[in-house]
Amino acid sequence: MQPVLKRQTLYGTSADSESRFPSLPFISHITAFGGTGNLSIKAYSQDRHSRKQLSSSYFINQTDGPLAPASVCVYCAASPGNIPAHRAAAVSVGTALARAGRTLIYGGSSKGLMATGGEGIGDEYEQKGKLKTIIVKSMHERKMKMAILAEGGFVALPGGYGTLEEIFEVTTWSQLGIHSKPVILLNVEGYFNPLRTFIQDAVAAGYIRQQYAELITFVDAPSDCSQESFDWGLATLQSLSTWNSAKEGLFQWARTKL
Repeated sequence: MQPVLKRQTLYGTSADSESRFPSLPFISHITAFGGTGNLSIKAYSQDRHSRKQLSSSYFINQTDGPLAPASVCVYCAASPGNIPAHRAAAVSVGTALARAGRTLIYGGSSKGLMATGGEGIGDEYEQKGKLKTIIVKSMHERKMKMAILAEGGFVALPGGYGTLEEIFEVTTWSQLGIHSKPVILLNVEGYFNPLRTFIQDAVAAGYIRQQYAELITFVDAPSDCSQESFDWGLATLQSLSTWNSAKEGLFQWARTKL
């Protein structure tokens, strides 16, 4: 079945969900251009001397109708790295989301693990070259728009500073009750083990409550399984489907009167 681009998917879930995210000082007009297979969100720096473009895009693989699977935002590196298992995991995740009819929201880079995950979607649906573009004015708006569109949650593959920043941002928003969506880290070859140790140490030091440590779900491959052959895509889908919503006691941003 051919994917169908729906307006509510392009611009977010609802006015209520968008209002839960922090307001930004540079909100731009949103413009979409051509195609039906891929959406790109592009942000330009405010420095008139450097007009550096920052882009974000996602493939539309969502079937039409009220039971269409929720979209998923995947954070990963814009660099290719040098570990084959990381690339294999990115392909596995992109392919699995496509076969499940999930919308993939990702950073839109034509290089690195971002491109690899996008290729998994593109190869499955033969959607290459079909592009939708949204122009925004800031990196902050770009990230907020990606978060709003990610109705089904956030998944992280190995990456660098940008990937870590995105993980911590959406986790903090979950802690504040701004959203109630899963944050899942695919611990390919133990890449996120130091981060897991950091969280445990922060809990022990009294900087993170134990209940908030559980806002991030780490997915590990079995010890007797090859990291490259492990089905990270299937593991992603299973983690999303079995994730439990934020537990009672978390701060509910939308219910608080300021």
